[in-house]
Amino acid sequence: MTKINHDFDIRGIPSQLFRSYLSSGKQFAELENVQSGLVDISNGVHQGSVLGPLLFIMYINDLPKSSAFYTVLYSDDTYPCLSHKSLDNLQRMVNVELIKVDNWLRSNKLSLNYSKSTFMRTKCLKNNSNLSETCSFQIKINDSCFQRKTCAKYLEILIDSSLDWSSHVQYIKSKLVRASHLFYKIRNVVLVDVLKMLYFSLAHCHLKYCIVSWGLATDSILQTLEIVHNNILRTITYNVYRCHITPLYKSLNSLKIHDIYKLELAKLMHKFHYEMLPTSFKDLFHKTAEIHCHDTRYTTNQNYFIQQVSTNAGKKQFLIEEQHIGQV
Repeated sequence: MTKINHDFDIRGIPSQLFRSYLSSGKQFAELENVQSGLVDISNGVHQGSVLGPLLFIMYINDLPKSSAFYTVLYSDDTYPCLSHKSLDNLQRMVNVELIKVDNWLRSNKLSLNYSKSTFMRTKCLKNNSNLSETCSFQIKINDSCFQRKTCAKYLEILIDSSLDWSSHVQYIKSKLVRASHLFYKIRNVVLVDVLKMLYFSLAHCHLKYCIVSWGLATDSILQTLEIVHNNILRTITYNVYRCHITPLYKSLNSLKIHDIYKLELAKLMHKFHYEMLPTSFKDLFHKTAEIHCHDTRYTTNQNYFIQQVSTNAGKKQFLIEEQHIGQV
């Protein structure tokens, strides 16, 4: 409670309310119908409480300031990121900064689970010669080595070390395949309207979720997902495999995967333009008029600066694609 009062300057009645709420908890253990005595809870929040998640977020809010990591926080998931051109320097920097994070956790009466902590090393898009897979790369703290993974899940998004989104596309494909089998089994016993409702509940939602990120995958990777998606549409509309797919999209008021991607990008840029996004997005894009004062056809309040790139990998970057959509 002292930490929250100090960091957020909570005083008076609100401070007394939080203090009373946090100081009234007790706990006990039960094993085979045998209960221990009640013990006061000196740390933490009440499990399952409404205020618990909010108070926890407030408690760890300054964790990103404890190290040089670019730290992404969401609930109790923490993802620190660091980059460097030299692999040796990167390894040294990560191990040094991890000690700072561990010290912060200890000073705030928290602990890092070394056995469950993993790391993933991604390759540079421009030059990966210094990041050869044959190089040894160890992350450890207090003599405990972190396990290296080639794919990590964050908020139901699979991010692979090659950054080509192939793992996540296969993950979505597996969900759509299961949905396709379900539609095939029940299509003869339910109405078409029910099938359409289930399509948006069990299939379309997975295609839409975070597509502004994984929608950058190449056509070769997305093709298998598109095939499964088209088969679902044919199944719920009682059409044969070789029928033309475009009319089916129109009849279901649905979109192809690439069109869903462009629509979600346009929505994001619309919210950014009218300042409807969180403040963390503030410096993500810049208007062309703020970059230079030259009078060009793109120098308006409706256009955003697009970085010039020459490689196919560069043209697939998140910011490049979104700023193209931002030209309205």
